[in-house]
Amino acid sequence: MTVQGHTSAHSQTSGDAWTKALTNFIDADARFEPVCAALSQAERAYFALTKKDAHEANRDLLAERRAKKRLDKAYEADRRCGAAVHEAVQALLRVPAPNLSALVSKVEIITRHECDEDCVQSILSDLRSLAARN
Repeated sequence: MTVQGHTSAHSQTSGDAWTKALTNFIDADARFEPVCAALSQAERAYFALTKKDAHEANRDLLAERRAKKRLDKAYEADRRCGAAVHEAVQALLRVPAPNLSALVSKVEIITRHECDEDCVQSILSDLRSLAARN
């Protein structure tokens, strides 16, 4: 809430918490994108090797083992980064959107990720809070 050009302490604190949560989400999401790409590449490489006949498979056994190790590492990285993105989204949901622009960002983010009843409740809570200010 703005009073004579100044932002109230509550709104400023909420905005700071929102900015931090949003930044954490953006960072986690940015780290997740290349991990997803690496996982897709590792899956393609591994499954291309495993779909060969027995003669070709024996010849490519070492390559298949290396591809399997890369795939296992990619799955682990995907799990870790996915969990970090999930936690960042959950943290974002717990922070009230300080304004309509932030609320739009929140809705855009949760529609790209899992949205459950908690998401809906978070949005409704933000809408009620913003409506009460007007």
